Amino acid sequence: MLMLGAIAAMYGIAELAVAGGQAVVAASFVGGVAVGSGLRAAEIVRALRLLIRLPEIGISPHHEGPT
Repeated sequence: MLMLGAIAAMYGIAELAVAGGQAVVAASFVGGVAVGSGLRAAEIVRALRLLIRLPEIGISPHHEGPT
């Protein structure tokens, strides 16, 4: 996710540098992809931190239901 965001951001900057004002719509889309992938990466990190803390707060991460 972080690589996608970095690559998309670099592509958007290069696109604006080369095409200027004609590339505003395309660069906006690419920028949205970069922001979205960054937000998703942050969400994954947050979920992983929660999984690490589960045993500390007394919740077992393993499902022990009927088999």
